[in-house]
Amino acid sequence: MRVDEAIAQLREAAEALAAEHPDLAADERAWLDTLDGLTDGLDLAEYLAERALHLEAMEEAAAERAKKLRARVARFVAEQDRLKGLILALVDAAGGKKVVRAAMTLSPRATPAKLIEVDATQTPPTLMRQPPPEPDKGAIKDALAKGGSVPGWALNNGGRTVAILTR
Repeated sequence: MRVDEAIAQLREAAEALAAEHPDLAADERAWLDTLDGLTDGLDLAEYLAERALHLEAMEEAAAERAKKLRARVARFVAEQDRLKGLILALVDAAGGKKVVRAAMTLSPRATPAKLIEVDATQTPPTLMRQPPPEPDKGAIKDALAKGGSVPGWALNNGGRTVAILTR
């Protein structure tokens, strides 16, 4: 039975029951027990509620899994950064120019300055995006790169990394 059919069937049964036994509506348990015996609507409601609870549990499990995967990604990125730092030190020790090997080329690269949030509550309203109000990091970075000052924000000096080309 489709849900819309069950709703119509339950509605019709409730209207008929109210017309035939108006006093029954005062006893909620008896009212629902009678409707439960006349239709499958309440069984369907229970089934749908069980499915909703199952989906809620699946949502929570997926969110927890996603949290663990984000942590795993962060570990991969941190290890990648650590290894690139070691590679850069080795390339620098060899003269600081690109190193061509059979399987790859290792090339030192400058990294752009990164935006550092010191205290976002001090962000001027002109550098906020709407809605919801949130700092416009692109505009803030541009303002700082042009030598301006933005309360609550700073730029680091950038750095160096190594590009690993495998073509």
